[in-house]
Amino acid sequence: MAAPELRAVLDTNVVVSAALKPHSLPAAIVSAATAQLFVPCLSDAIRDEYQHVLTRGKFGLPPDRVSRFLADLEATARKVTPTEKLAVTRGSGDDKFLECAVEANASYLVTGNTRHFPHQFRTIRVVTPREFFALLVELLAR
Repeated sequence: MAAPELRAVLDTNVVVSAALKPHSLPAAIVSAATAQLFVPCLSDAIRDEYQHVLTRGKFGLPPDRVSRFLADLEATARKVTPTEKLAVTRGSGDDKFLECAVEANASYLVTGNTRHFPHQFRTIRVVTPREFFALLVELLAR
């Protein structure tokens, strides 16, 4: 099992992909989080964004499935209230993910939109789902 101190923030695109494609790499990452192989980090703003995006009509996800999905993720999450406001990302509204990572002392921010973020911010590495999954596999193999 990975060290419990491995913390990561999951961008909304990773969570949405996981919910829509249960056999995808993002779904495997969310499963690893709910299995406590790493600690997902959440702020209210991120949780609200997950909820808002997952309940969009275009995705057709039943509200009870979204609620269960988010409850499972939250059950193992480290919830934080960011105290530092940042303005470093290219995407509108993306700073909240780095703010959460800073407050939670996370090592990784996992996103499918790496171009919206710096490659690294302080001690936080911005990685793709594929890179993060490879890291998890490596840690589990130890």
